[in-house]
Amino acid sequence: CGAVTVALMGLAIAAPGSSSSGDGRRKWTALATALSAGGLAVIGLSPYLGLRTHTALAMFSNLRVEGANPNHLFLGGGLDLLGLQQDSVRVLETDSPALLNYQVDLAVLLTDGTTKFLADVGTESALWISPPFWPFPPSANFTAFSAPAIELKRRLAAEEAREPGIRRSSLVLRGGREFR
Repeated sequence: CGAVTVALMGLAIAAPGSSSSGDGRRKWTALATALSAGGLAVIGLSPYLGLRTHTALAMFSNLRVEGANPNHLFLGGGLDLLGLQQDSVRVLETDSPALLNYQVDLAVLLTDGTTKFLADVGTESALWISPPFWPFPPSANFTAFSAPAIELKRRLAAEEAREPGIRRSSLVLRGGREFR
């Protein structure tokens, strides 16, 4: 999306137009602006529409619209146009790198002063992110988490494509029953 936005901005700047009037340039600029704004709106609304949660504007807001415990004030579980958000699973244990790195705690990068401040106010020192891909070893001990089942399947399929034939062990529950 970033590359498309840059291309549209470049198109708006270098738009063809007549030298005597700016009408042609204004049309290209308006088109590029509308497409950029529309793309940004789709990215911003995608978690609430059930389209995706990664690389969305709300990904660091701590808002959850998927799974059994959404915490959005008025959207609740979002609009879930595709019906994928309510199908969530709970990963209790795993040795799969794709799942070990599903959520990454960056608290190890906090300064000592920040860690002390958080401890003084009674807050857990944690800074969890859920990157689409994490090439480094896990940053902390595994912590159980919930995720949309489709995202879990996507990550495991990508791991299998990178490392075919390697068997991993995971305990994943969907609705209290084991999920495969």
